[in-house]
Amino acid sequence: MLSATLILLSAFSAQTNDADAFLKELGKSREGVETFRARFIQEVNSPDDTFRVAGTLVYRKPRRLVYRSEEMVTIVDGGTSYEYEMDLEQVLVDDIAGTPLEDLFFFGFEADTERLRGRYDLRLFEEPGDKIGRRRLSIRPKPEDKEASPFLEVIVGFRDEDLLPHNIRVQNDEDAYTSYILNTYELNCPLNDSEIEMVLPPGTIIVERGEVVEEVGEEGLRLPREPLSPDPTLPSRLIEATTPAAE
Repeated sequence: MLSATLILLSAFSAQTNDADAFLKELGKSREGVETFRARFIQEVNSPDDTFRVAGTLVYRKPRRLVYRSEEMVTIVDGGTSYEYEMDLEQVLVDDIAGTPLEDLFFFGFEADTERLRGRYDLRLFEEPGDKIGRRRLSIRPKPEDKEASPFLEVIVGFRDEDLLPHNIRVQNDEDAYTSYILNTYELNCPLNDSEIEMVLPPGTIIVERGEVVEEVGEEGLRLPREPLSPDPTLPSRLIEATTPAAE
């Protein structure tokens, strides 16, 4: 029993060291990244439905991500997320500042990877048969965050040539997952305003933190605007991550 325990601990230590070294390599490769654009194919699999959509992913430093398809636009601007569901004619606005999700959204595009290590359990492994990129990073919520987490695991695959993400799999629960295949990469490309914001038509309903706060008027509306103020209802363990004492 003791020998088996020592072997397991040794293997875990090796995985941890490998992940640490990889994160340093990844962070260094991102130091010069100002903007990023790629095409993606999203596939959603669940017991009730399976479907595929195509779209674009855009990143602009310091912290703005835009996922855009024919049916939905999702923007993460710092600690605020905006999800525009076109068919429902509504935008869901949420405050993710100080939560583990804030760092996860920007992981893979930023040089600073230290906070990810503190907020998630990470494991580096390889898929030898993948000609685009063998290395995979498994990202799991820490035990204390599992109940509140919207996913069980995220696995990110990186291209061998430049460590850009090319394959992302999100295990939403035991029976459902969402995968993204990225291609047609452009680094440090010029971005116009229409790529990094959403334009809402008149009549769109804006829902902030579960409450309807506004209906867009005849002039329309561009988002993001000023970010939300911190949500006082966030769990204290997440708020602490943004205080000086936690740094």
